[in-house]
Amino acid sequence: MLEKILLSGTSWFLAADPRNAGESREQWQAPDWFLEHEQSLVPVVVPSSWQVCKGLERYEGICWYFTRISRTIFERLLPTTNYAELHFNGVNYLARIWLNGIEIGSHEGGFTPFSFHLPQQALKQVLEQGPGDMILAARVDNTRRHDQVPEFSTDWFQWGGIYRDVFIDVKPGSRVARCAIMPHLSYSSKGRVSGASINASVLASAGLKVTWKIKGLDDIEIATGNAAMPMMEYSETGPQLLPLVLDISIPKPRLWSPGTPALYELLLFDDEGDLLYSSRFGLREIKACGPDILLNGTKILLKGASLHEEKFPWGREYPPADRREDIAAMKALGFNFLRTAHYSHDESLIETCDELGMLVGEEIPVYWNVEFRNPKTIRLAARMMRDLIHRDFNHPSVIWWSAGNEVPVSRRDCVQFMTTIMKLAKRLDPSRFSVFVSKAFLYDPARRWSDLTLVNAYFGWYLLTERLFSFVADVVHGTTMRKPFIISEFGANAMLGFGRREAVDVKSSEWKQASIVSHAIKTFNSKSYLSGWVEWIYRDFKSHMRLGKYEQGYNRKGLVDEHGRKKLLALWMPRLVNDRLKYNGKSRILAGILLAKLAWFPLAFAGIVMDVISPLVMKHMNTGYYVYEPRSS
Repeated sequence: MLEKILLSGTSWFLAADPRNAGESREQWQAPDWFLEHEQSLVPVVVPSSWQVCKGLERYEGICWYFTRISRTIFERLLPTTNYAELHFNGVNYLARIWLNGIEIGSHEGGFTPFSFHLPQQALKQVLEQGPGDMILAARVDNTRRHDQVPEFSTDWFQWGGIYRDVFIDVKPGSRVARCAIMPHLSYSSKGRVSGASINASVLASAGLKVTWKIKGLDDIEIATGNAAMPMMEYSETGPQLLPLVLDISIPKPRLWSPGTPALYELLLFDDEGDLLYSSRFGLREIKACGPDILLNGTKILLKGASLHEEKFPWGREYPPADRREDIAAMKALGFNFLRTAHYSHDESLIETCDELGMLVGEEIPVYWNVEFRNPKTIRLAARMMRDLIHRDFNHPSVIWWSAGNEVPVSRRDCVQFMTTIMKLAKRLDPSRFSVFVSKAFLYDPARRWSDLTLVNAYFGWYLLTERLFSFVADVVHGTTMRKPFIISEFGANAMLGFGRREAVDVKSSEWKQASIVSHAIKTFNSKSYLSGWVEWIYRDFKSHMRLGKYEQGYNRKGLVDEHGRKKLLALWMPRLVNDRLKYNGKSRILAGILLAKLAWFPLAFAGIVMDVISPLVMKHMNTGYYVYEPRSS
């Protein structure tokens, strides 16, 4: 029988360790140290970020988490054939875990789940430590370093801590480890969907007999069957995991789309009727046909915004109900697409997108100038992509896996890095787009490996005037006419309340933001070759690089501020989202001349120079937003 023993809650304690004395000198991982100092530690709720604690608002460094786990939990796992794992949904960034002073594992990466197997021998060893509760100690380090993913310089706040759920995952010894559900649609001669099936790739214990059922969310059983895992010779290490493929037809299929987010559920049972695995899925197909994106055989235009996983006053961990409010609010603006910036968000957000009908593009935090030549970095990025795909494979809302954002593609090592990650994503999941997000308008040697052309452009804000959107879009399209093209970022700052009631044509006013973005959207909607646009960003978020008069520690390009209050642009958006300019062929003609005469060489060369200079600049960006010592106030 499946069981999740939730360890999240209020019974956790926190201690900052700015001098890194806890592990080697003072042995904070030992149960005796916790029992001696328990009364002086700070009570905290897990999941949460430590920056919500007084005195730690800007702390970057090491913190320790402690909690008691009832001894009876481990005693009832012995002696059984159950398979138990200690599971963390998200810890930023470096984590090392001890159970009663015995180290059980470590993990690097702040945005994907990880777990540690708790074998019977280890559980016996822990229980032999003595009577009383078990003490779980976690050392968490969110210090930014150049060899990490993301690297030292990021345009967002590095929240630290155990900010997603923690639980003990208990499964039968003969178990289902993973199941990837891939839908397939069949079409009639008229191009309409005529049938559907799923291909379920199950990784489970050898010799396991399973019964499968498929239900709609109205709990009506629509299909059932059984299968058996292949047999293998006895192994001293226990039941081995082997693959099994189930091909299941779905009668009278209801397709998943933003307008009709129909969901099904696959359940796997053992021969005694105990549940082994369950997962929701949707019947939908996403693919490219020349310059168009087809959803279930019908052309779709992506219109949406990006979102950072951050909300006042919680930080990175905020309630699922608030995530649902975000998606509902974005749909009310007329959006059908969400880009998760620039890392994987909590799975509860993706589940909400499944339920409400919001397409999602996911990304790993390969951002700006990671160490592309460092073998450790590429292994880390590859593991992040693999873990993300394994977690979210069955979610119908997810349509692409992005290998990174705004990387210096004129560098050969960068191109090799990005193509490696994109090829990995395509091999793990050929049913979705494998992409990366570029800032290069012309020279981009990595673009050929991306299923979609995704380009960020900030005309009117960082670059010249918004009137250039039309010309530059035509130029980029001229370099990538055989695949879908999406403007993946554009926008402008606005401080809530500044220049709202009067037309203040200055930067960071609400009117100026609305003017720039509205012209951009109208321009993009007039381009028949564009497959979508993604405004930056839905909500303002913290950033140590944003310390100006109208920023005050926040990136202010949001449609709403950090409290969720709507800016002028958000009020315009429901009418603006489908508005368009009249077609003007002048920019197409100029773009054709530019490409035909190869006059773009100076511009391409300028982009290469920027790729060389930017790493040097980023390594010396202002880091004063963070402190390395806890503060009393």
